Amino acid sequence: MGKNRYWIFITFSLAIIAVLAAASWWWLTRPLSPEQILQNLPRQMVQLQSYEFQNRAWLEVDGKKQDLSDLQGVKVGQDVHLQGQLLKTPLDYYQVKGKIYLKDPYGRWQQMPPPQAGSQDLIEILLSSWGLLDWGQGLKATDQITEAKVAGVNCYRITTTPRITNPYLNQAFGQFKGTLWLDQKEGKLYRVMLTGTHQKNPGVKIFINLDFRRHNQINQPLKPPVIP
Repeated sequence: MGKNRYWIFITFSLAIIAVLAAASWWWLTRPLSPEQILQNLPRQMVQLQSYEFQNRAWLEVDGKKQDLSDLQGVKVGQDVHLQGQLLKTPLDYYQVKGKIYLKDPYGRWQQMPPPQAGSQDLIEILLSSWGLLDWGQGLKATDQITEAKVAGVNCYRITTTPRITNPYLNQAFGQFKGTLWLDQKEGKLYRVMLTGTHQKNPGVKIFINLDFRRHNQINQPLKPPVIP
């Protein structure tokens, strides 16, 4: 092979490699479809080892806002720490290794009995806000899909009329409207906003907002408070 042909061959080979590398990079980093993300979301949320979240919930009664919660939370494995305001009362709450710790109004830690299965306790509802939706329903023709950024991350914003799995909320508020923000590349859930109207009193609405951060970035286990 002549010298010129050799360099042409090398140049052509490098060009092919560059094209293949670019194609592979595009394939690995291409945005997932909303259908793929919703299909994978339940498994992904269960598999998440840790994340931070903020929960804000309130009622609107005849146009007047009544706060239910404004909480910061950390979840590591099955353990949770919640801190903030619940029903306008300070809350500091740990659930570690199946045991519940709650700070009383005098600043003393108390160990509480675990909630019963199927409990409608407000804390349990708030902790499982992302799980209130029936993810098995998939996308509907009436769902609206746009794009938006959350914390600098490119997300799909999906507006839907979801089915709610919590029987208390279903009975009281019936049909909900929901908006989800989902990372286009990795399918991470960044935000959920739910709105429901009371079935017997249309002047009463409930709003539940949940934001997620630091997916799988918390390495330290939660430690329960020390009770003297």
